[in-house]
Amino acid sequence: MRASGPPASLERMAATLTRAGAAATSEAPLAHLRFEPPDGVFGSPPNPQSMVETRLRLWPDGSDQLLAVSDVNGRHVRWQW
Repeated sequence: MRASGPPASLERMAATLTRAGAAATSEAPLAHLRFEPPDGVFGSPPNPQSMVETRLRLWPDGSDQLLAVSDVNGRHVRWQW
């Protein structure tokens, strides 16, 4: 989770998500859908049309799947499935 905001706030959000994921079960799963730059990308990426990833993490297993890449406005979508 790399949204903008004060670091303490981001840390609280990450901790809350971690606790909720740990409590998830097959009867009460948790999904986290996010739209953010890929890990390690800061500043201007080499391909502006692939600036953002749409990813889905599911618990209880913690699996993480890349669903699509696009620009920051959700245009130029390339689905990954």
